[in-house]
Amino acid sequence: MLGLADTGGWVSLLRRDPDAFNTERARHGPGAGVVLRDADLGLADLRGANLQETDLTGADLTGARADGRQLTRCRLEGARLTGVEVEPFWQPLLAQIEILWRGAAAWNAFRQDARPAIFDSVDFSHADLGEADLGDMVFTSSRFDGATLGRCRLFDTAFRGASLVGARFDGASAFAVGFHDAVLTGARFDGALLERCAFTGADAAGASFVGVTAIGGEWGRLRAIDACFDQATLTETLLFDADLSHASFRQARLRDCHVTGARFDGCDFAGGEPPTDTR
Repeated sequence: MLGLADTGGWVSLLRRDPDAFNTERARHGPGAGVVLRDADLGLADLRGANLQETDLTGADLTGARADGRQLTRCRLEGARLTGVEVEPFWQPLLAQIEILWRGAAAWNAFRQDARPAIFDSVDFSHADLGEADLGDMVFTSSRFDGATLGRCRLFDTAFRGASLVGARFDGASAFAVGFHDAVLTGARFDGALLERCAFTGADAAGASFVGVTAIGGEWGRLRAIDACFDQATLTETLLFDADLSHASFRQARLRDCHVTGARFDGCDFAGGEPPTDTR
């Protein structure tokens, strides 16, 4: 069985027989990503290959033909995409992914005159998006594991169902951002201002919200076991049925929050203002 990081072996298989590539990849099980960093796939016919979640960082895909749905779900930092042939429906999204990877300046210049596509299931894991304008954008089911997003413009941005494991939102100023059903385990929001943000159904186990100021927002069914809210201030935040077991709220203040059904088992409220009703 080919190792996931055996780039040469995967490239050879991919060029020769996409079906054989799919069969070999399936042997690794769901969610296993093939590493094709800096691979030479110029002029290759990749149609029919299961490429989603493949790491194509720095790969040369000049003149290649591919299924747009598959290619747009790969990590494409620094990939050469000149002349890539995908179905017309996917061309705008592929072009915009390339611009956003180019950096915040290029992306923000693009946004002056254009409306962004829906970024469904894209992969920006470990990206530092600087001061990119992500306002009014949709990143449904996308991957931002380990990404740095704290300096981005976050206004009415939707991360529904996205994977943001270990993502960095330190110091962010976010308004009406939706993290519905997102995976935020180990993410960091230290010092962030979260205004009317939604974490409904999200998993933020072990996440850090140190010094956060949260105003309003729907956090119902949030799972934030072992999270840290030290020195945070939550005001009029809806925490219905949230599981905050064993979280730390040292010197934190929960003011006028709605906590019906929320769990605070084993929480540490030392020096803080716990909610008045923790039923």
